[in-house]
Amino acid sequence: MFQIPAAPKGSRLLIKDTIMGAMANHYQKLIEGRKPNLFIAKPVAQQLDQKTAYSNNKGFEDSYYCDLILKALTEHGTLTKKEITELLWNKLPDVLSESQKHSKVRNLLTKLRKQDKIRNVSKGIHSDWFLNADNLNAIK
Repeated sequence: MFQIPAAPKGSRLLIKDTIMGAMANHYQKLIEGRKPNLFIAKPVAQQLDQKTAYSNNKGFEDSYYCDLILKALTEHGTLTKKEITELLWNKLPDVLSESQKHSKVRNLLTKLRKQDKIRNVSKGIHSDWFLNADNLNAIK
């Protein structure tokens, strides 16, 4: 299966770390994610008909979420942070906690703002987000 390199006598912790590292290398093609949020890898999910569960855990690229925000702002003109959070909440990966999902939304808004695609008028959950005038014609 896998070989464990020899460790000096009396170093139980080193042996345990070596075994765990060897096991992780052996199983890395079967699992994805970071500890403690591990989930089955794409090929395994396809074999076990767990494709939707895999996609729910993995999530999508940031560009997907940014496009959703930009399209919603194009349609509605303005959205509050609360509305943007509601828009993205169920589309974000299931593995993320509530605080991680809030951080993800905040980071996406910051990314779009720094790219000069959107702007906000106020701060906090009631902040109003708008498309920048330059991007209004590019998105339509």
